[in-house]
This record gives sequence, structure tokens and C-alpha cells, in this order.
Amino acid sequence: MKKIVFLTMIWAWVLAVPGAYAQQGEGRKPSSAPGQTTGIKHAYFSQEAPGREPRIFAPGIVSQPGAKEAACTFSPDGREFYFTQSGSRIMVSRWTEQGWTIPAPFQGSAGHRAIEPHVTLDNRRIYWNWDHPDRPGAPSIYFCERTADGWSEAKYAGQGMFVSSDRGGNMYVTHLGSTSDFVSRAVMDGNRIIGYEDLKGNIEKLRARSDGVAHPCIAPDGSYIVFDIEGGRHLFVSFKGRDGMWGEAIDLAEHGIDAKAGIASISPDGNYLFFGQNDDIYWVSTQVLEVLRPKK
Repeated sequence: MKKIVFLTMIWAWVLAVPGAYAQQGEGRKPSSAPGQTTGIKHAYFSQEAPGREPRIFAPGIVSQPGAKEAACTFSPDGREFYFTQSGSRIMVSRWTEQGWTIPAPFQGSAGHRAIEPHVTLDNRRIYWNWDHPDRPGAPSIYFCERTADGWSEAKYAGQGMFVSSDRGGNMYVTHLGSTSDFVSRAVMDGNRIIGYEDLKGNIEKLRARSDGVAHPCIAPDGSYIVFDIEGGRHLFVSFKGRDGMWGEAIDLAEHGIDAKAGIASISPDGNYLFFGQNDDIYWVSTQVLEVLRPKK
């Protein structure tokens, strides 16, 4: 099995306050310990919302010099932000009454290499890939469930890489095949992955170009999916037709997204596309995708 190299919920109140982040110290390095507050008290770390030109996300707080950040996810209430740091651990920042906290290791995945977190849109579970000794030799997906006291103990979900889900609860993963990998809908039995349905339609033409079509990022409404073809680089988008088939993949490198960008996620409100590039996390308006949507 080939393992790829590392790799509506409406938030009317979570729109960023224009210019506020710059006023509070854009690009600064955190001066306190992980878990302590930054004093930044607005959504999206008080950054000015991006347009169709990608920007580095939360420089000096999330995207830091000397570290490598990628593969991020917001909780649907906008109050937790998880991301992968240096390809080895998951970090989390929380929005408290005193402001966003400085990113600290996510304790649910402590102890072993952990990457690629995803919080489901019902806010009930967080999934990630974990190199746990109980499941050696194959990429394994684990999850925690939300409880009144925080996250539960981690549980095994199944094999595969990179979970994404829509509002309907449909789960998408990278299905690691014997000769190639492809973006797939996970067949679930409760919280366990028991099978994979590779996406059908013209999206399959991309198999001729790459044997590693990976990191499926589904839109909250399930109408399109973003993924990459070079082990964490080179993003494409495919739109779902009325017949349930997926349209031909559109190369986002031809539409303003750097070919080095990869491992994408979409904010729960559907407004922003996040991705890793040059060891930082970037974000951009999903209007860069909407203008590519086929006309009905």
C-alpha cells in the first residue's frame, strides 16, 4: 500500500473585523506560553478577510517562522482552530473571553505523530491521522467525541488518510489502494470506516495524470470537492452534477492558486479556502472556486 508523503452553518458574527489584526500586531511572535491568551478577540484571529488573492493566515500566531504549518480545520462554531505543525503534531488555538489562545499541542493526539485534523460540522467529533503503535504499518484514522468535559479518549476509525465531511455527515477520505490512491466517500458503520466508494464521473480522468489523487476537501454543502495530486501539492476542484456524478477536475494553478498549494480545507461557513503553501497556511475567498462552477 503506497503511503502518500505528508503529508447553511452561518456565522454572521464570525466575519473578520477589517484591519483589526493589523492594529493588534500583525506578524508578531507570541510573547507568552502556549495556551495563554493573545488578546486578539475577534473571529479568524481578527484578520481582514481575504478576497481572491491568497494571504498567509495569522502570521506570527499560527503561521510562524521556522515552523511548518498545514492541514487546518475550524470547529463549526468558529471557536477552535486545529492545524498540523511540522508534520508531527496537531496544535489547537481556542477563542476564549480573553481572546484567542496561543497554539498548544492537542492533547487528544499526544504521544505519537499526528497530522491532518478535521472537526465535523455537527461539532461532535474530531478526526486525524495517527501513527499509533496499536495499528502499525498503515495510515490509520482516529477520532475523539465531544463530551461535557471536553474530548473523549481517542478511538480507532479505520484505514485511510485525511478526513473531510459535509453538513449531511458524508465522510470523504484518501483511499490508499494497492497501486494508486484516490479521493473517496467513506462507507461508515457508526463511527467506523468499513469501505470506500471512489468518486465517479469525469473526475476519474485525473487518474491518467496521477496515481496519487488525495486530500479530499468537501464543501459544507457537498456541491464541490477540492483535492491535490502531488502528495500535498497542486490543487484541483470538481463540481458535483445533478446526476450525482463528479465533473472534470479543474486545475486551480490555472486560476490564481500557486501549484505548490495543497492539503486544503474549507471554513464551515463555506466562505474561505485554506491550504498549505511554502510551510505556511494561506486562505482565500471561495469565490475563486464559485466562478468556476458550471452554469446550470
